[in-house]
Amino acid sequence: IGMVSVCIGMGGMHGVVQAVGRFARGVRSTQVVTACMGLAVFFDDYANSVVVGSTARNLTDARKISREKLAYLVDSTAAPVAGIAFTSSWIGVELKLFSDHLEAIGGDVMSGYDVFLQVLPYRFYCIFALILVFLVALTGRDFGPMLRAERRARKTGALTRQGDGSGRIGGDLPEARAGAPARWFNGVIPIAFVVIG
Repeated sequence: IGMVSVCIGMGGMHGVVQAVGRFARGVRSTQVVTACMGLAVFFDDYANSVVVGSTARNLTDARKISREKLAYLVDSTAAPVAGIAFTSSWIGVELKLFSDHLEAIGGDVMSGYDVFLQVLPYRFYCIFALILVFLVALTGRDFGPMLRAERRARKTGALTRQGDGSGRIGGDLPEARAGAPARWFNGVIPIAFVVIG
C-alpha cells in the first residue's frame, strides 16, 4: 500500500490510467487492458491486486463494468502470473523449498531453479486461469453471478450490490498531491525500483 500511495501521490496512477485509457474504448477493450495490466505487475500477487485494482477502477467504472468483474479480472491475473513468472515473490519461496528437498534426497544434479523450470508447463491452474480471463474479456461472455452483476451494472449503473461493501476494492487510497502532474512514469518508476530491488 505504501508503494501505491507514493505512485498515487506523485500523480503516477492517474498518468497510467490516462496512458492505458487510450486503448480502453469499450467494455471489452477495457477488460483486456485491465487483464494486460495484471500481467505487467508480475512480481507479487498482493501488489498486483492493489496496483491493478486501484488503477483500473476508474477505467472500469467509466465503462459500467461491475466491481465483481473487476475483482475477477484482477484476481485471475494476480496469483497465476506470479506463479509462472521467472521473478516473483513466490519464486523465492519455491526455490528454497525445491532446494531443501533436493538436498534432503541427495539430488545435487539439478538446482531448485531447474526444478521450477521443469514443472512450469504443469502449472495448469496458472495457465488456464490466464487463458480464461482473456477469453472472457475478449468474448464478453459472462456466466453465473458475474453475468447477473454485469447485467445489473449495465442496466442500472449500480457497480456494486447494495449493502455488500464491495465498492471498496483496495481500500481508501490517498488522492494525488495538489499540483502533481499526471505522468505515467511517476507510477512505473517506484514499481520498477521494487522489482529491481
